[in-house]
Amino acid sequence: MVVVLGVTQQVHAQGAAGAIAVRKAHEVVNQSNVRQGIGAPTPTTPTAAQPARPLPADPVTKLKADLAAIAGTSAVSAELKKQLTTNILTCARGSKKPSGAAVEKFANSLSAALAGKSLEAGVTTRLAQDINLALNSASLQAQRTTEIGDDVQAILQTGGLTRGMAVNVTGELKAIVAELQAK
Repeated sequence: MVVVLGVTQQVHAQGAAGAIAVRKAHEVVNQSNVRQGIGAPTPTTPTAAQPARPLPADPVTKLKADLAAIAGTSAVSAELKKQLTTNILTCARGSKKPSGAAVEKFANSLSAALAGKSLEAGVTTRLAQDINLALNSASLQAQRTTEIGDDVQAILQTGGLTRGMAVNVTGELKAIVAELQAK
């Protein structure tokens, strides 16, 4: 984190190029945290807009199993993609749910990106939890949803995806978050 702060101070006056450098420094820190098993950033202060809801174990567990199955195969079947889409939709609780088309697009991109990649069990669990949080982010603050997206991107990159592919998949998850927060 000290590196990021030093880079932030040095590039603050450099405009857009500085902002890109800061963003990349944050990505490196996030990837390092994933490799070291450090948990995702948590909000420093609880807000009244975030009601405490216990996570249903079954949908998240199913999502985790889907992610592990996809990572374990080089060619993802249409049936597994459909199952992933269904289990992602099942994770969404509350009155605001993402559209089926947005979830299907995300699930297809995620499955294509993860196919044949190696993810440790702890990282797979963390990815499933982050996706679950994103699907239930209608009342979360923008900073928290950004942290979730950054963590997903870091997980994907440490799992072997190129930065561009990780950014694309994360962008689709962010589109779902934007859809939920606009409703």
